[in-house]
Amino acid sequence: MELEEKVTKLKILRSAHMSKIYALEKKVNSELPFLIETYEARLNTLRSDVEYLEAHPYDGKPENFHIVLNGDDYFGADDKKVAAKVLQTLIDTHKNVNQKKIGNYRGFDLFVSYSLTEDAPVMHIQSATGKFLYRMSVGNDGFGNLRRLDNLLSGIKKKIEDTERDIEAVKNDLVISAEEAKKPFPQEKEYNEAVLRLAQLNKQLAYESIA
Repeated sequence: MELEEKVTKLKILRSAHMSKIYALEKKVNSELPFLIETYEARLNTLRSDVEYLEAHPYDGKPENFHIVLNGDDYFGADDKKVAAKVLQTLIDTHKNVNQKKIGNYRGFDLFVSYSLTEDAPVMHIQSATGKFLYRMSVGNDGFGNLRRLDNLLSGIKKKIEDTERDIEAVKNDLVISAEEAKKPFPQEKEYNEAVLRLAQLNKQLAYESIA
């Protein structure tokens, strides 16, 4: 029956619409607010780390170099050469997936662990606030890894910009999704009329079958 087929088709479309609305409401009420909260917490940590770095500056000159490795302090240009070798040895000899603290650089604790997925060691630099770790891939050259450390720390400002953009994008998504969640099923009137008409028709057919 044509009317019954129409009702079935509209029911499917209406159900799909309601599922979409449910997903949008979940997104608006929990998922996106949680994501914003997560990004904002990350942003606060990044800003704290930048402030900490500015309070512990390093101009890149070898004579002003300082790092702590395995509890030993290394100062200046000559010590930097030794520190590069020590750092590389600490990285190369650690074959455990568990993180091991190996030192401190500009107030940031340094950890090394072994990645089974990459089959290679990796370093983690703990935020000055202690709230999360920055991950750093390592090479087989101590001086190169010291440069990577400097690049990672100097790149935190860029992470602030990226996180600010992420927050703005999620907030825009929240606004758009909230508006979309308010939209009714566009064929609601047609659906209700068809359902009512089908019910009346079924009632009439039932009556006629008895008569």
